[in-house]
Parts: sequence; structure tokens; C-alpha cells
Amino acid sequence: MKKLSEVGLNEIITVRKIFGGRVEEKRLEDIGIMPGSDITVLAKSEDSIKVAYSCKMAELTISEAEMIGVSEHFVRKDDPILLGGCCGGGNAIDLMEKYFDKK
Repeated sequence: MKKLSEVGLNEIITVRKIFGGRVEEKRLEDIGIMPGSDITVLAKSEDSIKVAYSCKMAELTISEAEMIGVSEHFVRKDDPILLGGCCGGGNAIDLMEKYFDKK
């Protein structure tokens, strides 16, 4: 597994794992970077990396980028995206019906 610090410019990758302690993991989660997130590397310097994700941008230190394990961009195929939680419960049934009606 590559680390975010090893990724080239304009490359889109998916976060697979956050290494380090709970404090570091919580800090990255607070800004929206967590396993499953898609990230694009915008700029790199000796001490920081600028990334874009979920319509946001952040500048991470190299040590933070070393804690983020990434792999190639995960692309969904034809499977439905099922929304969970309190707000998505009603939508899941509608999505399932639309998905299975296509086949």
C-alpha cells in the first residue's frame, strides 16, 4: 500500500487506512479524510501536500501524508448506492426498486 506522500500530482487515489494513533486519526476525520475518501493531489512541496477531496481542499504536512495509506482510485460499477442512516432509509427501497427494474 502506498502512502499519500508517494502519490504524483493530479493523481486520484482512494484512502484505505489511517496509520498512527487515535489523535491523528481523529484530526484527519475532522477535516473529512477517512478510509473510502477519494483524494486528488494538487501540489507538493518539501514540507506539505495540497489535496482536494469532497469539494474541499486541505494542506497536509508530510508527516500527516505519511500516515495515510492509499491505493488506486476505486470506481463503482452498476451497483446501486444504498443510503443508510435516519435520512436514507426511505431512499434505499426506491433505489433497490429502480435498480432491479432495469434488469
